[in-house]
Amino acid sequence: MGVSPTTPSSSSTIIPCDNRTPSNSHPSLPQDPAVIVDADSLIHSNDTIWINGRKFHTCAGASYILPCDEEEIDRLHLLHFMVRFAIQGNYLAPVTDSLRKGAQVLDIGCGPGSWTMEIAGEYPKSTIVGIDMTNVFPRDIKPTNCHFYQCNALQGLPFEDASFDYVFMRFMSQGIELEQWDPLLKDIIRVLKTGGWVEVVEVDLELHRTGPTTKLYNEHLISLMAERHLDPCSGRRLKERFDNREELTNVNSTFISCPGGHWAGKLGQLTIQSWKSYYQALGPQICIASDMTMDEYNENLETCWDEADEYKTFENVHFAYAQKRSA
Repeated sequence: MGVSPTTPSSSSTIIPCDNRTPSNSHPSLPQDPAVIVDADSLIHSNDTIWINGRKFHTCAGASYILPCDEEEIDRLHLLHFMVRFAIQGNYLAPVTDSLRKGAQVLDIGCGPGSWTMEIAGEYPKSTIVGIDMTNVFPRDIKPTNCHFYQCNALQGLPFEDASFDYVFMRFMSQGIELEQWDPLLKDIIRVLKTGGWVEVVEVDLELHRTGPTTKLYNEHLISLMAERHLDPCSGRRLKERFDNREELTNVNSTFISCPGGHWAGKLGQLTIQSWKSYYQALGPQICIASDMTMDEYNENLETCWDEADEYKTFENVHFAYAQKRSA
């Protein structure tokens, strides 16, 4: 049985994936799930700034330190493939039966929709909704049970209570300030149905077994996150955050170590490519924070990839999932 959409008020606007700019009209919504998007939650095209050839958010309430451009889309696709290869799947929560039968699924911070579309394609009876503050959604080819909306989750999830059977969120820590975690988790639980599952995936940004140049660059990143009130070690704190929510039960957590470099086979090659794209994307922000030129940054960055093979560098990716308990 689907969730009926609520008619938006005259002051609200809904931005589906096939609209690149906000509209004053209210386009029709998919029958599942209910969506209410307030004007305050919208992200407009002029809320960006170019820094050293990369485009970044400048809108209020957005602390995200990574770009929002075509290169970032490619990086996010690569990151998705890396994690999928590492865990040999797209999720760890016990939701397969629910997805096969037909579930309402929310993907928070979906980016270009790699995970969203794969889940929609694999489980055609389910309805998958992806939201992101940046409209980098696929416009031409996507499953009919897959829908995208542009909004800022940190300003409140624009959905009715108990709308979803499964809420998935991955790699959002670089845009969530420390004090925003608890309100966001509370809101996730609000839109989750009783008995539904929430799964959050985050990487610890502290690299392990690093060479001297890699260690320096990693420290620059951690300092940048501290300046932005972001948590570079959010992954290892996921279980604690879940345990602190009395509305959740059956809390599970685990982590995988992703090695980077040719020494570690296919996963190592995927990981090192992900690191290269990631640190290239961070360059403009780190250079501003550390008073370094982009030429200096890029020149020293090449040393890091040699060090990854020499020192056998790796990172840890953490997974936590839990079920919403009955009232």
